Amino acid sequence: MSKKIYKDYFDIGPMIDEAKNNHVCFVVAVSRDAQRGCGKTFSTASYLYEHFVDEGERFVIFVRHVKELGHIAEGIFGVYLSKNHPEVTIYEKSQEKIFSCIYATSGKGEEKKSDIIGYVCPLKNAGQLKQYRGMLQASNVKYFYMDEFMPVDGVYLKDEPKLMKTIYDTVNGEIEDLPIILTANCISLGNPYFTMLKLNNKIQSNTRKISTDTVMYENVEVEGLEDKHINSAANRAFGMDNEEYLSNVWIGDNDSLKAKPDSTWGHGVYSCTLVYNNNKLAVRKYYNIDYTYINRSIDNGCEYVYNVSLDGDLNIPLLRSSPYLQRLRDDFYAGKVRVSDNGIQRMLLDIFG
Repeated sequence: MSKKIYKDYFDIGPMIDEAKNNHVCFVVAVSRDAQRGCGKTFSTASYLYEHFVDEGERFVIFVRHVKELGHIAEGIFGVYLSKNHPEVTIYEKSQEKIFSCIYATSGKGEEKKSDIIGYVCPLKNAGQLKQYRGMLQASNVKYFYMDEFMPVDGVYLKDEPKLMKTIYDTVNGEIEDLPIILTANCISLGNPYFTMLKLNNKIQSNTRKISTDTVMYENVEVEGLEDKHINSAANRAFGMDNEEYLSNVWIGDNDSLKAKPDSTWGHGVYSCTLVYNNNKLAVRKYYNIDYTYINRSIDNGCEYVYNVSLDGDLNIPLLRSSPYLQRLRDDFYAGKVRVSDNGIQRMLLDIFG
């Protein structure tokens, strides 16, 4: 679907409401860095805070590491509260460095009022949080949120989505269909959440929205915001006024990886043959330019033949969990793979998920 451009700002509220009404677990709103400030975090903070005030519904904010406890809530809610509730202050109180409570405070003296409106839970502490199951389950938590779920450095925890699910289950004792909200200022295929939600082979450069039974995804763009970033005095001064952004979504565009080796590539070394759903794919490495090239010109003399589909010929070694396939997957999402035709490109998106 082609992209919609918002006039003034983006409001994530309707996405969350729609996910709740349709029992969809994940709400994912992303943008390129040049669209930073489009309203993703601001509108999420608004939604979470106002639903606590009006309905008494609390939330859990996910972070990765214990060292992030203490200030994440202030960063998420600070701008929204300063503009809409300047009398309210936010602070966190760590609970034995396992999680923290988020307090909203207003008033002075005898009229001072302080409420726990939510919690910050490090994914690293997923196992330890189980000892607080009773308290968290009794807190009327209705939302889960992770800001910057796609880190710029591309470094994730081992089995990160499983850690998130552990915390989700620990808090959600009634097994309700509660939404998990994910936002980020970069878009990168191959991350563990897109892989889990089967989004990698659905997203292209012009994809605006995707809705499945597990996720509502939107790539957000606000009119004029990109130009504002690019043409700012600071961006000009720091030489950041070009069109390069942290994004590899072009990998999903039809024919974007299609190429034909020429003399500048140097000599290609045949690595192996991949078998996927009765298709045989030839893999060659061009070390001069650090590219892997995949076409259908098979070297029948090569003894390295690997199956990459679970329903394939089980007499062929299964490569899906091997270090070689992991390296090939990393190279693919790093833009270091080229193919002879779009059919192979779509197969790779399916293989690497």
